[in-house]
Amino acid sequence: MKKRRFLMYVAIILMAVGFAAVSTTLFLNGNTNVATNQADFDVYFSKVIENGIENTNLIVDKTHIAFEANLKEIDEVYELRYEVTNASKNYDVSVSIHVPNGNEYLQVTNDFDTSNLLARSTRIGNLTLKVIKGVTEEIQIPIEITITVNAVERTILGDEKILKEEIFFRGPLYNLLKSSSLGEDKALGIDYNAISSSTNGEGVYSTLGENDEVVYFYRGNIENNHIIFANNCWQIVRTTEKGGTKIIYSGIPKDGTCQNKDTVDLSIGKSMWNKNANDNAYVGYMYGIVGSNNHKDTHENINDSDIKMAIDAWYEIHLKDTSYESLLEDAVWCNDRTTINNANYTHPWGNIGTLGYGQNYTAYGGLARSSYWTNNVSPSLVCPAENDRFTVFLENGNGKLTYPIALLTSDEMVYAGLTSAKMVNGSEKKVYQNSDYYLYTKEYIWHLTPHVYGTYGASISISSSSLNGAYVNSINGTFGASAYIRPSIVLNAKARITNGKGTREEPYFVE
Repeated sequence: MKKRRFLMYVAIILMAVGFAAVSTTLFLNGNTNVATNQADFDVYFSKVIENGIENTNLIVDKTHIAFEANLKEIDEVYELRYEVTNASKNYDVSVSIHVPNGNEYLQVTNDFDTSNLLARSTRIGNLTLKVIKGVTEEIQIPIEITITVNAVERTILGDEKILKEEIFFRGPLYNLLKSSSLGEDKALGIDYNAISSSTNGEGVYSTLGENDEVVYFYRGNIENNHIIFANNCWQIVRTTEKGGTKIIYSGIPKDGTCQNKDTVDLSIGKSMWNKNANDNAYVGYMYGIVGSNNHKDTHENINDSDIKMAIDAWYEIHLKDTSYESLLEDAVWCNDRTTINNANYTHPWGNIGTLGYGQNYTAYGGLARSSYWTNNVSPSLVCPAENDRFTVFLENGNGKLTYPIALLTSDEMVYAGLTSAKMVNGSEKKVYQNSDYYLYTKEYIWHLTPHVYGTYGASISISSSSLNGAYVNSINGTFGASAYIRPSIVLNAKARITNGKGTREEPYFVE
């Protein structure tokens, strides 16, 4: 039996700083000596970003970066971005680079512009190591890259301010969120009983998911989470506990941009959740025995809902049997059908009930966490029941999905910027509408979270500028506008940003 082995690359980037002595003698009614200003000549490494996360510890001294990359799998990539600064005022610098060719195990690529680096400016370099062959025994491969810079004379002093090239993220998608996090939501005082704002969350934050694993998520009015993946536009929502990144569909690219804003363009179309609504079973993404006299049989995952069939059909056209499937995580999609009986919601029907089968009035878990009627909003990324943890493979959840695709939950919409409309005393909040957060759509979209079973049947969470609920067989109006579908997928830890800025005009490209 072979032992698991890995490659360790000990890499060094050296900067050889040369200084060309420039001196002359001018004669103008006397002698004037123009000497070299070697003290002004200052070229150095000013920043290092390792796999998307800044790591200044790798800069040993001003002209020396040293690191170790431990890689195990074929096609695994290590990426180092570095910044070279020419702080001189009197000199530009010429640049030359020596990069090793790699070997049978390792592909080495170093991108760095070798044109003259102007005085008082910076330039970005990018070193990529990629495994191209597996090993049976642990090996260590030393790498040395040398960047040589020499002084070039100028006729005008450089600016006082150093002009920096803008650094855009490259590397694992997960690390984009991790490196951008402003801190933990609770520690920063984010109040989920209020909508997102510049004072109540705008950017990337962390919270705890399942097994108290750290999860990073976007919140508020942000414009730098757009990506193109599998020839479609998506927006980044959050990370997963396994190092993946959840994204939501946002339409078809137009000339390499993601400019869609109308709901119809941000979605794959409209659908009922289910054609029927007259049983608790129909709140399920999949459902069991209609007319059953118990919760378990009612919510057994036997039949596909209409919305699941619509999403699966889209997947079969756009993702099935493509190379993109290798970048998808078999994540948990939570269709929380647990029932609740507590005082954390205020509903016109009072304390609704907990039976969850037949035509019994029933309140589902999301109603008390993240709905229009919730008193104290408390979103959660924990899916409480194994039966409701939808996955493709049984080792990750219930193993009932055909494909690794579904919808966001109402809890995730709260993290993004929505809140409830009711206070503890039942009076409507003054401010609960929010059209200024990144997942806002003018029309309602479906979520994966069951709402209630009541007067008109089974209902599911929906949202636009606020959270609401819609009956599963809705056709028109608030109670029945067949809502739009914005499917969601999770990219696994191998997904990397290779280009772009994350804006609508220049979205990140992920592969």
